[in-house]
Formats: sequence, structure tokens, C-alpha cells
Amino acid sequence: MSPSLNAETSPTSAKIDATTLESLSWYALRVRSRHEKKVAVLLQGKGIEISLPLKQITRLWSDRQKLIWEPLFQGYVFTRIPFQARRFEVLQTTGAVAFCGIGGKIKAVPDEQMYWLEKLLSADEDIRLEREFPAGTRVRVTRGPWLGIEGIVQQARENARLVIWLDGLQQGVSVNMNASLLQSLNREHQIK
Repeated sequence: MSPSLNAETSPTSAKIDATTLESLSWYALRVRSRHEKKVAVLLQGKGIEISLPLKQITRLWSDRQKLIWEPLFQGYVFTRIPFQARRFEVLQTTGAVAFCGIGGKIKAVPDEQMYWLEKLLSADEDIRLEREFPAGTRVRVTRGPWLGIEGIVQQARENARLVIWLDGLQQGVSVNMNASLLQSLNREHQIK
């Protein structure tokens, strides 16, 4: 199972009042190289909800091997904030660089995409980072542990590769899945 650092279990997340919740959105924050965990801890210390998806890898040295957790999206931390009220506070955090966007406009990451990302990472599956926008059919998972997840099929065969794309980051994750679990959201295309 792949962990994720997030503020849901942090006592500081209880300090958010109901009026602030209405304007909270997820944003991808670019951070200095190899500073993802440090920035996440600093933001949590400020009472800011974060998500730092992690994956386990085997690191090889000349004398040993070690399993370590590293960020799935290297150079990024996700923050859930009321943007206008707290953006400068986030950017003043040591290691923070800039919020991500498209065409010079900062774009929020939809809550639904963050939910799907957490759900995929909670399963012990072969999760891979996807950096090129995949061409294919948009689908929804109809059965199993990922029921309701929507994404784009990268390979439409017996074992499809489903990609969950994070628009604001222009990156995604993918997982192998039996194509019989998928339903096309495009009426003219059906997965067989």
C-alpha cells in the first residue's frame, strides 16, 4: 500500500471553520528539488491541509539495497487552501516555488481527481507516473475497489492501462486493470 502524507489525521486540520470550507480548493505547488517532504511538514505546521502521494522504491547502493518512500510527483506538493486568503502564506514557506497552472493561469485540481488519486494509491498495485497526455477513450470503473473512478484508457486490451490525469499538474498516474471493469463514457466507443 502506498502512503500519502496528508493533514486529515493532523489535529491542525480541525481548526478550519465551516465558512472557510466552502472556498477550499486543491492546488499543485511546485517545490525545490528534493524538498517535498520538508515543505509538506512546514505547511502542516501552519495548519494547511496537504497531500503528498508517496511510492515505495528500492534504492541500490554499492553495499546494500533499501526500500524507501519517495514522492510520486517529484517537485510537487498538493495544498488545499482558500487561494486568495492563504496563497502568500504558502509561497513564503521555505522550499515553495510557485503554484502550477496552464498558460500562466493558476488552476485548481478538482476534488474528484484528488479523491481518485488517493483511492488508487490506497491499493497495492503497480502505479506508474504518466507525463504525456494519453490519447484514448474516457471511461468509468463499473465494479471493484475503484468503482466510480473516471480516467482515460491508454491501452484497450484485455488488461487496460487506466490513466487518471491531474489537469493542473499536467501529469497523471496509471494502473493496470481488467478492461471488463470499464464502461465507456463516449457513446460511440465501447471497450471490448
